Amino acid sequence: MIIRQLKIGFMDNFTNIVGCDKTKKAMVIDPGADVDRILAEAKNMKLADDTVVWPGHDYGPTPRSALHWEKRNNVNAVEYGYYSGD
Repeated sequence: MIIRQLKIGFMDNFTNIVGCDKTKKAMVIDPGADVDRILAEAKNMKLADDTVVWPGHDYGPTPRSALHWEKRNNVNAVEYGYYSGD
């Protein structure tokens, strides 16, 4: 089982990553403001593309995302080299 807690930002907010070691399917829960660090951690952990990203607040009609979407659409993911758009 994957259980990782990252201390993020100047307020020391916690982002949690919970998932399966075998399948690498996981959830990123309440991602903090340091997108670069979270994406780097996801890449290092080789998390599955369908890993679900759950924000800690309600962001409208689509309250969640997935790593495969972030890889294609998040400017930071490609610009900083965390994913090459594959």
